[in-house]
Order: sequence, then structure tokens, then C-alpha cells
Amino acid sequence: MANYTLGTSYRLLILVPATFFCAWLIFGVAACSNGPSVNVEIRDATPYHVFQSGKPFSFDILMAITSGEAPEGLGYQWRDFRGNPLGPVLSIAGGVLTTVSSPSATPQPGYYGLTFVADDSNVTFNESSGSRKEIGFVVLPDQSITDRTFAPQSPFGIIHADLDDPYISTWVKTLTWNTTASKWWNGEMARRRDAGFQELPIVSGDGWVSDDNVVVPTHFLAALEDKFRAYISADPAIEHWELGREENLSSRFEQQAYFANLESKAKAIRRASTDATLNLRLLYQIGGRSLSDAKAFFASVAADDFDIFAPHPYAWPDFPTPELWLEAFIEERREAMRQHGVDFPMWFTEIGAPQNDAGVSRMLSGSKRVRGQTRDENAAFLIKTHVISLAMGIQKIFWYNYADRNPSTTDVEDHFGLFDFWGFPKPSYAAYVNMVNCMGGKSFEDRRNLSSDIQVYEFGDGDRRCIVVWTHPAATKTVSLASILAAPNENNITGVMNTVGSPLEFSTDVVIDGFPIFLTASAGTVAPRKLPVNRAPE
Repeated sequence: MANYTLGTSYRLLILVPATFFCAWLIFGVAACSNGPSVNVEIRDATPYHVFQSGKPFSFDILMAITSGEAPEGLGYQWRDFRGNPLGPVLSIAGGVLTTVSSPSATPQPGYYGLTFVADDSNVTFNESSGSRKEIGFVVLPDQSITDRTFAPQSPFGIIHADLDDPYISTWVKTLTWNTTASKWWNGEMARRRDAGFQELPIVSGDGWVSDDNVVVPTHFLAALEDKFRAYISADPAIEHWELGREENLSSRFEQQAYFANLESKAKAIRRASTDATLNLRLLYQIGGRSLSDAKAFFASVAADDFDIFAPHPYAWPDFPTPELWLEAFIEERREAMRQHGVDFPMWFTEIGAPQNDAGVSRMLSGSKRVRGQTRDENAAFLIKTHVISLAMGIQKIFWYNYADRNPSTTDVEDHFGLFDFWGFPKPSYAAYVNMVNCMGGKSFEDRRNLSSDIQVYEFGDGDRRCIVVWTHPAATKTVSLASILAAPNENNITGVMNTVGSPLEFSTDVVIDGFPIFLTASAGTVAPRKLPVNRAPE
């Protein structure tokens, strides 16, 4: 799925010709709008477009009519992550530099979407940069890289992470052993450790891939061993390595010598680590949700040479809500391990879902139609995936992906990011930071159902608790805070937040639905207090 390169920050608004997106789709149907086209230039140099909570912010925008007549009713409006207005629609004229102010003088944490509207529904916004009708911004408590602690026990990881982002968690996947030479390896690893990150590198590509129609030759294994020894000698502090990249998805998995060769190559890696007196933990990936592929690995001669099983459970092609499939996915693989006499801890070293950011009628992966999630749906999907997985004993979860990889509107492979291609955050970014801030440093303690459709997951560290609640099937319910707590007389609710971290009003009851909310609690008997509500300006 992923193309591993050094993490990159995309902060510039990239403008390309409007005809770039006027491409012919299948059946010869063009994807161009017949209405006017308006380009919106955002002039905001704030890193990651993240503003400090409690402080007003502003930036300039410039709307340019790039084709057709100037539309009537051209304007912009702030909305929350679920599309609810946070203020009125404000008019704007094309070609005029306009200052946009925050929707309140003291913006609370959360996601803020700047949406663009016109009387004519055929108006296309930002045709040259993703046909985006909404540009995302996030408000968070002020934080710097120096605030991050190095915590390799953390379960949270990001693929292709920007190493300068102060809000990203500990584990990252940005490198293979072919990304940079062994002589630079120690410097790259030190850079990550200094920033509070732990890299999970991959052995793949040149030097690893062999012809598995025949037995791998001894000279290949010797070269593999020597190359790997150079990397672990350069930085022996890296304890975990993935060997191969989703090899079950290629024809190699079906070649007659594949598993024998995998065993030989894994043993060569082991010899290099033994020579260096290192006790490495080796991971093996299975891409997708094929149970038969997982069973083939468990039954193979190579299984004993690995320490961790690392499935990539992408829910192609429809990406339904995790409650419908994720627990069964985990249980099936644990049962398959028992059947084959192996017992691996599981890491999800890739998982994610695409988003239909431009709201196009169809999205594709190659020639296959795939459903892209809405942005708010993806934020909920992200949180539920992590909460359910951790409750089921998954040790680490690497979210794919940090940022969209290309500007296409229809290719789902380009839309797995927490940020869009131009560096503006989506609701899933705010959801991720909120989740890590609440659940980070805590272990799963309890899961309970208040009723058949209200799910409660509790994480704690002895003194503090993070409780995640939602309904499934999705329904709006009003429930008492006391009913959510396992021990209501021994806990104090200190905050209630929505999916993206915005504080919610509460007293003795709280409204929940299919979008997760977070409750923070600490020991004590102090009465609950009311947090401010993020209200639209009058």
C-alpha cells in the first residue's frame, strides 16, 4: 500500500492548470463542471494550520474567478467537523484580499472547516487544487517538539509522519533500508530519537526480493546478511524490523520456493543480529484481509523465525464502520494461530481508510470502484479502529497515512491522509491528536455495554481515566454520566469532548451518538463541572 520515503511537510498551496482535473474517466465521461470555477488562495503561514486554543486567529484569502462569470452569493462560512455552521455565511468578492477571522474570540480545541458557497450549485471551487469546497484548520493547546517524550511502549504510530509535527505520537514508519545508505543510518535514527520518535524500519526491495521460483542462492543470502549487518551496526538501538512488504499481494507469494526462501532470508537476518549480539524482534506483514494467506504463513517453515504478526486490515472496497468486522478479523487470526500451533503478538503496521474529499460521484483504486468515506466518518472510523484494536489486545497501530500523496480527486490511494495534499488538516487529524492526548500513557481496562447499542471502553493509568463512548448501530441517546462510569462514587469527570476534541457541555447527562465522545476522569468525589461550549459568534 505505502511508498516509504522520508516524512515530508506539505505547506504550500500548489496551483496547477485547471485542465489537470478535467480528465476522462471510464466510459468516456468527463469529470469537468460546466459552471463557473473559483480558486481560493489561503495565505496562512501558521505551521500545520494549527492555532492555539483560547486565542483568536486570522489569515487572508483571495478568491479568483478562473472561468465563467462571477457567481452570485459568493461567500465563506466556518463549520464544525460534522458540517454544522459555527457562524453566518460572509460575502466575499472575487479578486479582493479578505481577512478571515476565527469563529469566536476564544476558539476551543477542535476542527474548523472553512467552507465556500455560491448561489449557483454548479460553481466549482479549487478545481486546480483538489476541487475542495472546504479547507481545514485545527485548534489545539500549544505544544512543541520538546514537549514530546520518548515512549516506545506507546501503541500509537503514523506512516510517513512529518518529524517536525509536535502533535504526532511516538512510533513512525518513514524508512526502508533502501531509503538511505547505512553510513547515514545512525544520523537518521538519532534525529528521530531526539524528536521523541521510534522508527519501525523495513527490509524490502533491493537486497531482499529474490526469485522465489527457485531456491535462493547462498551468495544472495551472504549479501543480505552483510547488508543488514551494516545497518544494525550503524545503529544497534533499533529492536524491531519488518521483513518484506505485503508479499502476499504479489505473485511471489504463490511461487513454489517462497516460504523456504523466506525462512532462509530470515535466518540470514538472525545471523547478522547474533553476530552483533542483538536480540531483534522481526515482523512479518500480511496485506489485506485474506485469512487463507495468514494461515499459509502460520503453517509455513518460516513462521518460527518471526516474533510478531503484522496484518494490514484494510476493509476494501467499502470500508464499513469497524464494529461490523474488526473484532471478527482479530479473533479469526488468533484462532488460526491456535490451529497451527503458533502464538504471535499482533501489530497493525498499516491500517486506514480513504476519504472522498472532493465529493466526487465515484472513486477508484486502479480500475476498481471503491467507496471513499466522508471526512467526519473517517474521524470516527479512526478512533473506533484504535479503541477496538487496543481492547482486543493489538499492541501497536500504525495509521496510514500522515498526508495525502497526490492531488487526484478520484484515486482513493491518494486520500488516506490526516492532511490533504496541500498541508491542510482534516477532521481525522484533530481526532487523532485528541485520542492520543486522552488515551496516551493508559492501558485498556474495561469494556462494557450500557445497552445493546451503547458501547463504553475505559483506559486508565491508576489515577486518570479516558472513557470512550458511542452508539452502534448509530442512534442519538441521552445517558447519565453516572451510568457510564464503572465506579461513579469514586471518580470525578473532568471533561467531556467530542470526536475531534471540542469540549461539550455536561452536567449529570450527556448526549451520545455514532460519533465517539471522550470523558476524562480522575479519582475523587468532586462534583462534575461544566466546560464551555464552542458557540458561534452572535
